[in-house]
Amino acid sequence: MYASFDNYGCWSVEPSVTFRPVCYAGVSVGMFYSRPFVADYSFNGVTSDNRLRWSVEDVESIGEIFAFRSSLSLFTPPVLLGSDKEYALYLTVSPGATVPFVADRRVVIDYYPNQAGAWTAIHQESVKNRGARKVFWHIRTALTLEVDEHLVFLLAYTCSDFDPYASFRNLVWEGRCFEAKKHRLSHMVSIGIGIRF
Repeated sequence: MYASFDNYGCWSVEPSVTFRPVCYAGVSVGMFYSRPFVADYSFNGVTSDNRLRWSVEDVESIGEIFAFRSSLSLFTPPVLLGSDKEYALYLTVSPGATVPFVADRRVVIDYYPNQAGAWTAIHQESVKNRGARKVFWHIRTALTLEVDEHLVFLLAYTCSDFDPYASFRNLVWEGRCFEAKKHRLSHMVSIGIGIRF
């Protein structure tokens, strides 16, 4: 289980399972959930006749991602520590892919009278993104400490082209484009804990 924070200001959790048929290699699969701490985007405006304001109904859902994540895990030979060699310290390198369950997301647009104090929606429209990426690549490096060949602690860094706003990037409504910060690469720092059977 990983808990992470990235340069988009998103936190994430990732429960996963690693199958390790040989000493220095394995395959990992897991679920990935990510959500921004604060909604950092712009997608609102007024209609062309200036009579109505519009904005996204569920602001908090923008940037929320559920995804499947898989990777190949490679392990260095361990350095044994402790008087009884009960601690094993090694590096884990994991190249892999992240696949969102829904690539193109749909949002509901609320319309309000364009006047001060009017916050009751009088009309709604639904709009769906088109052409979002369906696969993102990543590579994770983790410093791994194994205790008594059972309990595992990890401190990890992940570099990827993952974009938490990819499912909304191509939205256009009332002449306005969805706007959110975009980095060339995503940088994520994680801590993890696991049990080895």
